[in-house]
Amino acid sequence: MRNIWLILIVLFLFACSSRESKEISPKKIPVSSSSVESSSSEASSSSLRLSLPESSSSSFESSSSKRSVFPLKTQDASGAGEYKAGQKVLLGWKAADENLCFNGMSVSPSKYAKALKMLSADSASFTMPADSVFISANFKSCLDGIGTLVIGKLRWTNQNLNIWTLTGSSCYEKKSSNCRKYGRLYDFETAKKICPKGWRLPTDADWDSMKAALGENDGAQLKSREGWENDEETSGNGTDAKNFHAIPAGIVYEGSYMYRGFHAYYWTASERDETTAFYRSISYDSPESYRYYNFKTAGYSVRCVQDVQ
Repeated sequence: MRNIWLILIVLFLFACSSRESKEISPKKIPVSSSSVESSSSEASSSSLRLSLPESSSSSFESSSSKRSVFPLKTQDASGAGEYKAGQKVLLGWKAADENLCFNGMSVSPSKYAKALKMLSADSASFTMPADSVFISANFKSCLDGIGTLVIGKLRWTNQNLNIWTLTGSSCYEKKSSNCRKYGRLYDFETAKKICPKGWRLPTDADWDSMKAALGENDGAQLKSREGWENDEETSGNGTDAKNFHAIPAGIVYEGSYMYRGFHAYYWTASERDETTAFYRSISYDSPESYRYYNFKTAGYSVRCVQDVQ
């Protein structure tokens, strides 16, 4: 009997031990929804990266934007097209109206303006950048802002010409502000060609004709009412009786600029010999105009005339 009870006790203890081991077995810890979404996103991103080509998307976009040629657009000038960076492009132009004169070129973007080199009065060279560019040739009336007056049988321009040329002319002291105020200074050969259609450079005889028509003190009648230096206690200004507006623009001679404020020099179309030509001068210290000659390389002011019908 005792043995039976021992066997029952052992079986009871064994059953209790088995139930306790089941109750304390480790449970799985639930994973939060945010953790699942994060790992899911990482997995998706990882699989996306694996599905792309070897080159990244940024390098793909960069390569697609690369160009071998770039567009050049022009207005009132030839030379438009597509060119490689560094290629030199020849530009040309011609005014649609003979009364219009070239007045420079505009380059956009303006940072490429230095790539433009003037070759002649109607051509230029442009070094193409790795960018799109727009270039326009600009024109203005050859007698822009210039009036006229009639003395005797001739019509004269009443201001000095300021028509741009690549060579043969300059602004006093090479300042564009002086060109606007005084006009340009031209050498003789350029002066003979610069008057616009229907006008011409006055001859020595044309100046004689005007001097005869004005009579005494012709220089004082031609000088402007201001801008002239005084001759000691005497004003150097004139009466400008005919609205000729002679101003003391000075000259350029052998590279030196001089006499601004004191003298006005005007080329005539009359040569003295192969190297010299006649000019007329108006001075701060005299009421008369004078006739002289000088080397054709000197730079003087220019007026134009036309015959009155």
